[in-house]
Formats: sequence, C-alpha cells, structure tokens
Amino acid sequence: MKRTYPVIIGRSGQLAQSLASEAGPGGAVSRVFLGRPEFDLLDSNSVQDTVRRLVDGIRKAGNEPVIVNASAYTNVRAAETSAEAAHALNAEAVGVLAGICDSEATCLIHISTDYVFDGRAAHPYRETDPTGPLTVYGQSKRLGEEAVRAAGNNHLIVRTAWLYSPFGRNFLSIMKQRAETGDTVRVVADQTGCPTSAIDLANAVLSLANHIATGSTARGTYHFCGPNIMTWHAFARAIFRQVAGEAACRRVLPISSDEFGDDVPRPAYSALDCQAIKRDFGIEAPAMEASMTRDLGKIDALSSG
Repeated sequence: MKRTYPVIIGRSGQLAQSLASEAGPGGAVSRVFLGRPEFDLLDSNSVQDTVRRLVDGIRKAGNEPVIVNASAYTNVRAAETSAEAAHALNAEAVGVLAGICDSEATCLIHISTDYVFDGRAAHPYRETDPTGPLTVYGQSKRLGEEAVRAAGNNHLIVRTAWLYSPFGRNFLSIMKQRAETGDTVRVVADQTGCPTSAIDLANAVLSLANHIATGSTARGTYHFCGPNIMTWHAFARAIFRQVAGEAACRRVLPISSDEFGDDVPRPAYSALDCQAIKRDFGIEAPAMEASMTRDLGKIDALSSG
C-alpha cells in the first residue's frame, strides 16, 4: 500500500508550524516543507522545477505525493493597501501551482478562508453557497479558489476560519497573556464565526492526504472549522475562563466593531457548515475545550522549553 508523502508549501504560519508538529519528525507521515528563502512561491520557474523534482522522487520511492498549500498573504488590513501583493500570492501563484499539480497528476490541497463570504447568511455557510468577499484579502482568496478549479479537478479546497494555535502571536496567545496578567480587555461582540485550532486543521489536512494516497476519489471544496459558533467576545471569555477561572470573565467587556475602530469590513457572520467533510472523509473537529486545553498547554511547554 502506498504511503502518503505531503509536500507542504509554507514554514512560518500557524498551519505550517502545526503541520510540522503533527507530521514529524516522529509523526505519522513523512513530509517535506518548502519555504523562503530556498523556495519562493512567487517564482514560477522555481516552483515548477522543485515540485516536479519532488513528485518524481516521491513516486520513485513508492509513495504518493500530495501538495499542501499552507502559504498565503493573510494580513487582512495590509492587503487593503497592498492589493497587488495579496493577489500575486493568493491568486496568481496559486494558479501556477495548481497548473503544475494538474500536469503532474498530483492532488493539491489548497487552504482557503471564510472571508470569501459576505457575512450576511442566516445559517452556517455551505460549500455551495454564493461567495461575496468584502475585502481585498477575501477577493484574492476567492480568485485563488477559482484558479485551482480552472486548472483541473484533482484538488481539495479546504475553507477554514478564525485560526488559533500554540505558535506565534494569535488570539489565543494574546488572550492567555491578558488573562494571566489580570488585564481587562474589550472584544468585539458583533462578529460571529467558528474558532479553529490550527493543530486540528493540520490533522484534518493530513487525514485528507492519507485518504488520497489510499485511493479516495472525492475532490472539490470542503469546509473544516471548530464546532462552536460564537462571537470573538464569547471566545475571549472561554479563554479567560480556561486560564484564570470563571471570575476572570468579568474582565472581558463586549464592544462593537465600530467601537473597536477597525475600518476594514469583516464578515458579521462566517460560521461554516462542515457536514460534507464528515460525510465524505469521516473528519470532524474535536470539542473546542479539548483543543484549547491542549494548545494552551503547548504554549506553556514552548515558553519553558
């Protein structure tokens, strides 16, 4: 039986670091990571040469290559004034990569976002719901999706949302620190979505790669996110409660997006329906409390290590 061998594009982001944590060394699968400065997704010639060489080598070793694109321009605010850079990485480079994967008959797992939606839904977004991004970032990610689909049918687009992890500076690590130092925080209470551990997403991606290597023919667009639908304010309260106890939640004050002063439009509601990925692959996210406990513990372990 063939063994899956993911080629992961990206090194420094939350998902890439989570994939490194879950895939090895000593993890469930072999893998290789591609990132700057040795590998530049914006250099189409380098991408073509590197991907083809790796795919050929992996197949000669009797394994099944799967390309995972965990690289993206994710700074939503900066993208508003750097549209060219956002589109270059999130759309144009993705199209080149998808074309190479198609020519090599290699499945591409491409990560997308809830920001492709306009936030006006009254139910969790399904994969078939119409998109309508509000931001340059969301527009660039939708164009990336379209480029993947245009290249062929051998792909899985995985939309996710509200990532947190033990790695780097993100909502979980920031709220943990504020809870521990006794601070009062003001958090928006009019944006609703699904907090998602990047480690859970990494394990979902690795599971998808394994399904592909073992013969699954399911392809297309899927949603994967955490199981809880909540506001940022409610998520902050959950973190404070976990870190410092119930009484600490009094230090988490609700505010509106206007009060927060963010002039970049965000989807007011971007919960994702994840029934399709469960139906086709048996993949679903763990309970949020379990994921948070694990990730908070990893933050402590990394800071003391």
